[in-house]
This record gives sequence, C-alpha cells and structure tokens, in this order.
Amino acid sequence: MEKVKSQGLAQYMGLRIRNLAPQLRTFYGQANPTAVMQVVVTYLRELCQQKKKRAITQVLKSVSGAYVSGDTFVRESINYLFMYSFERLGHHCSPRQWQGIMAALPMGLKEIYCKHNLH
Repeated sequence: MEKVKSQGLAQYMGLRIRNLAPQLRTFYGQANPTAVMQVVVTYLRELCQQKKKRAITQVLKSVSGAYVSGDTFVRESINYLFMYSFERLGHHCSPRQWQGIMAALPMGLKEIYCKHNLH
C-alpha cells in the first residue's frame, strides 16, 4: 500500500474523487492536508443535500484509505478536521440517510468517530 504524504494528499484524493480533482489541483505538491480535507467535507455536504449515497460512500472510502496509509500530518488532519466536520454533516441529512452513511462508514473512520463521540 502506498504511503500518503501530506504533500501528496490532494493528488491522492483527486485521483479517487474525480469531481474534486479540479478544485484540489491548487493544492498539488503542497503540504496542506487541512485545506484538502475542507474541500472534501464541503463536497460531502453537497452530496448529502443531493442524497447521493453511493458517491458519499466512495468519498468516505477514499478518506479512510488516506487515513490508513497517511503520514502523521495527514492522519491528524483527518482525525481532527474531518471528524469534527463529519459530525456536523448529520445536520444536512435525514435521520434515515445519516443511518445509511454511518452503516457505510469504513472501519478506520468508524473507530475515530466513536473515539471522538465517546468524550
């Protein structure tokens, strides 16, 4: 499995989420995983409002892959910014849709989510 470094996160996500590639090109080669995660979270919010469950699941898998294979900076950005924003994403979904998203949440992200919400 490839190691995702903070400088390569934008490209990693752009290759996996084609609709975001144009927006993420700005960050190619930059060590700015926080900005990349903000773009991803905004896109997730849009998908939630459009009720595109399959696309949401694909984005979550991509974020999970980045977390699992990411360097410390990538993992910290996902751990804090993404998870903080993800919790608020539930306000943009119906309860049924949120249940489906939570059921589809990859194990790595589910563990982080539970850790954040047990405190």
